[in-house]
Amino acid sequence: MEKYVINPAYILRSDGNKAILCAKPFLIHPFNAQMLSFFNGEDDLETCIRNISIYFNFTLNDTKEIVSPYIENDEAYIQ
Repeated sequence: MEKYVINPAYILRSDGNKAILCAKPFLIHPFNAQMLSFFNGEDDLETCIRNISIYFNFTLNDTKEIVSPYIENDEAYIQ
């Protein structure tokens, strides 16, 4: 299975027995957190894109455009 690397602008902070996804140095918008939660480490990218599209009622193309800046970046991207 192919692995994707999250944008370097985001970090995981330890919070007791859970992790909080943050945009350096701020918390990320709940919409972005919901969207990124579909990347569960088991599904491939296309499945994640499809599931996000269904959940948010977006087209596949719109979802790809929204998701693409968050993965496989050399530079930080915060929206």
